Amino acid sequence: MNKSIEMKYLFSHRLLVILIDSFTLILSIISCILCIRSIIQGFYMWIETVGFFKNWFGIQLNGVFWEFVRPWILFIIVNDLVIITTSIYALSTLNHIQVKYEPLTYLMGIGALLVWIGILYYVGFSYDNSLLIRTISRSIPGLLRFCVCALILFFAFSLCGWVVLGPYNLKFRTFMSTVECLYSLINGDDMFVTFTIINQNAPFGIYLFSRLFLYLFITLFIYDMQNTHGRSNNSPLWHFVCQQYYNPKSSIFKEDETRPDRHLLHEHALGYMMKTTTTTTTTTTPSMQKITTLN
Repeated sequence: MNKSIEMKYLFSHRLLVILIDSFTLILSIISCILCIRSIIQGFYMWIETVGFFKNWFGIQLNGVFWEFVRPWILFIIVNDLVIITTSIYALSTLNHIQVKYEPLTYLMGIGALLVWIGILYYVGFSYDNSLLIRTISRSIPGLLRFCVCALILFFAFSLCGWVVLGPYNLKFRTFMSTVECLYSLINGDDMFVTFTIINQNAPFGIYLFSRLFLYLFITLFIYDMQNTHGRSNNSPLWHFVCQQYYNPKSSIFKEDETRPDRHLLHEHALGYMMKTTTTTTTTTTPSMQKITTLN
């Protein structure tokens, strides 16, 4: 009786695992295909927008690629690939008794982390809930530049502290312990203990060097963090978008799709079929002049 109940439980549990993994695999594949489609469309839209500004306004748009190919979409594609790999690995090892579960647990943990981070992209569609998303997107370029410079300084201090203070301080005995110690000092942890490990019985040069080293390191990183500011985005692209307003529900856009010459109209709108007459080359609107001055 107990064996039959146990067999039913194992069968139902295995069936549930197969259904969940299969459903997750299908959703991840669909999501990955849609994200790749979105990236391709964004890439073509970027090419058309660059051509539009170049042909009509004489402006060479630079640095707007990520406005059309969203980094969040690339992040979701990586997430989908991790989930797909995890689901396939879980389904392929379902009938095996002895399986190494460490790779599966790594993939499942990373996949769960990426999935919940990716939810922030969809939360950002609501303006009231997108404060965090807008803050992250505006601070990423400056944050990356700051991290590159900060890592160079951090590893420079780590190597110096490891070489000089390693024989006299337990926290600087190895390179990894030096990195961990300096990182904890940035966050204000164990400052007093780190200072007191090297006492006055040590050589005076080492004692003085340790104080100057720690004072300079902590002060430098605190100063850098307090003086990091973001930059405003004032590109010609966003100036043009803010200058114009069109109702997306207007019937004008629907009529363009039914016109027999819609392909010619599309090329003319992008500036590929501009007339070379004097009137068209010399006549500009005030909004065009403002955009040109921004360049």
